[in-house]
Amino acid sequence: MTNKNNRERDPFLEAVGRVTLAGGQIDHGLRGLIGTITLEPTLSMHANAAKTQELVTIARLGLKGGKIDEPDADEIEASLKRVDRFRERRNTIVHALFMPAESGNGLDAMNPARKNIGYNTSSITVEEMEELADEAQLLLAELFRVGWNARAGKLPGMQPMPKPVPGQTVNGVQVKA
Repeated sequence: MTNKNNRERDPFLEAVGRVTLAGGQIDHGLRGLIGTITLEPTLSMHANAAKTQELVTIARLGLKGGKIDEPDADEIEASLKRVDRFRERRNTIVHALFMPAESGNGLDAMNPARKNIGYNTSSITVEEMEELADEAQLLLAELFRVGWNARAGKLPGMQPMPKPVPGQTVNGVQVKA
């Protein structure tokens, strides 16, 4: 048994962990968005155990049948595209084997090549992983905001939520220009 007080913190493992947990938070945010934009219980039921890519597909189906106004639907679709880009970058980190980069700067993420033997590699640093986790926090807030604006923000006495402005802090992350 090791003494927990003497254990060194590993910034690499912490960054991978933040990206992993951020992915789970994005999935939860997508489920909330699906519940907001669709009135179809079957879609919400299927979303319960779906993976990120499936959640994006379900949300797009909900947009088609959920009677969402055009500007709101466009904004939701833009958010779903951002989720898809996040998912690809997250998967590169979460499903990779890592080794020090040949340049000595950062790490090489090695992902198995599809339908081939070998690995595809991409260079990444701990700082880039931290930035991806921060981006996920902003994306999580965006998913809530676009869902709110599509439904609740249109109800009597309610107001739409504005986009965050550069310099504002959202979910502990400062919005950049």
